[in-house]
Amino acid sequence: MAENLIHSRVADFLIKWPPFDKVSNEGLAILSRELSIQFFESGKKVFESGQQAGDFIYVVRQGSIRIISPSGELFDVCDEGDIFGVRAILAEDEYKADAIAEENSLLYCIPTKLLKNILKTENNLALYFTSGFAAGVPIKGTPFRAAGGTIIADQNLNFRPDALIIDGRKSVISCMPESTIKEAAILMSSAGVGSIIVCNEKKHPIGILTDKDLRTKIGTGFRSIEDPVKLIASSPVVCSLPGLTYSEYLIKMLQNGVHHLCITSSGDDNSPAEGMLTEHDLLLEQGNNPAVIFREMSQAKDWETLRDLRIKAQFLLKRYINQKIPVQSVCEISSLLNDLLLKKLIQFSMEKGENRGKYAWLSLGSQGRREQVLFTDQDHALIVEKAEDKAFFLGLAERIADLLEKAGFEKDPAGIMASNPKWCLSLEEWKVLFDQWISTPEPKAVLNSTIFFDFRVSEGDTELGEKLRSFLNERLKNADIFKVLIAKDALKTPAPLSFFRNLVLEKDGFYKDQFDLKLRAQLPLVDCARLLALDSGITEVNTIKRLKQLAESDSSNKTILEEAAEAYNYLLNLRFENGFLNSDSGRYIQPDSLTKSDRQKLKRVFSVISDLQQIVKIRYKTGIVP
Repeated sequence: MAENLIHSRVADFLIKWPPFDKVSNEGLAILSRELSIQFFESGKKVFESGQQAGDFIYVVRQGSIRIISPSGELFDVCDEGDIFGVRAILAEDEYKADAIAEENSLLYCIPTKLLKNILKTENNLALYFTSGFAAGVPIKGTPFRAAGGTIIADQNLNFRPDALIIDGRKSVISCMPESTIKEAAILMSSAGVGSIIVCNEKKHPIGILTDKDLRTKIGTGFRSIEDPVKLIASSPVVCSLPGLTYSEYLIKMLQNGVHHLCITSSGDDNSPAEGMLTEHDLLLEQGNNPAVIFREMSQAKDWETLRDLRIKAQFLLKRYINQKIPVQSVCEISSLLNDLLLKKLIQFSMEKGENRGKYAWLSLGSQGRREQVLFTDQDHALIVEKAEDKAFFLGLAERIADLLEKAGFEKDPAGIMASNPKWCLSLEEWKVLFDQWISTPEPKAVLNSTIFFDFRVSEGDTELGEKLRSFLNERLKNADIFKVLIAKDALKTPAPLSFFRNLVLEKDGFYKDQFDLKLRAQLPLVDCARLLALDSGITEVNTIKRLKQLAESDSSNKTILEEAAEAYNYLLNLRFENGFLNSDSGRYIQPDSLTKSDRQKLKRVFSVISDLQQIVKIRYKTGIVP
């Protein structure tokens, strides 16, 4: 009876920690029955570097174990629930580090033979170990992928693909451009559809005819029903590839301001039409949809309605995060909503009859990178075509900033807003300013570059933004010293040694004993990705897309860059979940609120940050230039 009670207590402990929480009851019973318990006094070695892998892997029951390299480098600190000693067992190799009890520690010791047998039947356990999640010296190269390269999203990292995948689509209902409007209307009526694709002789889509076209162009007498369809069909047709997610289709509709997508094998109008997807289809399939809010915002007549709709959208975005909709899709939707909010506010704030020159409203920071879902500080600037229009645009920007604040976006305490005369400049003035930062680099110039080089035109003339981007990329080609200084800035926050034992928690202030997710995890990835992208001439500003594009062009570092993209994706998810939970920016996290799984994932993120920073350190020789 006493022995059964001990086994039950062991099982109750193991099931609290990953990956044992996903092991079958039978497997858990075997583990609890067959493992042994060992006690290690403080300072005693569990194993040492160079020693052949032993007969056990270890789970910390009480105390803590330090994993230290032969040179004295601290790899990890394992505490309650952590597993270590796995790599050498699976690789049938010698240990690469020392495992030393930091304090009196009690360990559960799982026999190697037992583990290998259980791995054959317990898939979740096998995925966990092959992906390098056990503590100790990590299995390099695969922190976010299983050994075969498959993303292990659902099992471990919650990098779930959008569960709402469209596999099928409506059959093609089409007509020729010379068909009469009457013939097309009869075809639509008999097929019970609200739109029809107009195709050429190759079946390539060249236009779309909708019920709205019939109402506004035929019902009003603008055209005769005997006229050819080509005279009233909308063109060009916005096309897309088959098999994408709801979110991806929705984003494309919002970006192009359309309610219909033509599906073709090539994703454009150079191949035959295969089907039609409408906004209505998405609404039926997905339920509450941001497209509805987007349409209502487009039709809003006052800023109060806009504010209420943006707040309403925030609840929808929160649900998307909770449902594990891909964070990139949620960020894209949020950016589109914020851009529309800005556009409408500018329309409301413009004085009637004002004929001003061109302008470009620049979103900076997370909104510029399309990484903003939570309500955070405003960060924006203006490019104005005519210097004499500055006074007008400064006044406009001040009104916009006030309204954005009322909508939930606080004003930037550092004054980085378009209402500040320092950041409302002509294109030539921006070029001079960028040139000054690059030519005479100093700490403030480097800081400004991390803010302003991630700009994106959210409203206004995109050509002004493109000209500034081209100037920046050209100017940076021979700015080696400046890039070294940016590299040093990107390395100023090294990857934390461990998430445990308060080693990386804030030491004082309002957020004492909390973890700064932005400073210690997000910014190192953002800063490294920005530098590498700017140096490579990549114009993309989104961090994940930057890293993926870099991976495509840098075969030698492809794996690390791809892992960095996955790591940043995870960090965004974690921050948004934390922000929605606490109704704040999500930046600071209470360690006690994190699950053991999240702590282990964060430690894997730190490993990726370290690898990426090493690339920057070597490439820009930061240890050479003073």
